[in-house]
Amino acid sequence: MDYLSTWGVPAGAQVLDIGCGWGLTGIYLAKCHGAIVTGLDIDASVEPFLRLQAELNNCDIAFQAREFESLKRKELAQYHTLMGTDICFWDEMTAPLFNLIKRAQSAGTQQILIADPGRQPFWDLADLCVEKLGADVISRTIDKPWKSQKYILKVSAN
Repeated sequence: MDYLSTWGVPAGAQVLDIGCGWGLTGIYLAKCHGAIVTGLDIDASVEPFLRLQAELNNCDIAFQAREFESLKRKELAQYHTLMGTDICFWDEMTAPLFNLIKRAQSAGTQQILIADPGRQPFWDLADLCVEKLGADVISRTIDKPWKSQKYILKVSAN
């Protein structure tokens, strides 16, 4: 959210939040940037929590319970931004995420943002995306409520 406070999305932009969980980043974009957000998570049981958080923040978020691997290029073409926060936690995620990012980039998605605390699967994904897709890795540091450094993989449209 710190990064998005400076480099958000245009008002009305379609955003797909993969692995959304309770949807806090998507809710932030809907509430503070006027984005039209769809949260996607393999775990359907997170939907009531996402809906409650959205209601408490006076915004609306669409939800889909499905695997991000099932997203087709045609579906991805409708999104300005594809994002995922804290989703690179298993080594097995690297290849499917890389394939999704390639599909989204080729579909014309304007920006793809994957945020992570810096676990090894994230760095494996980042290395692939930098080498093959011209991606950048952005480091963000905050000092409050405690000092913390995190990373964002940013892939832009072709």
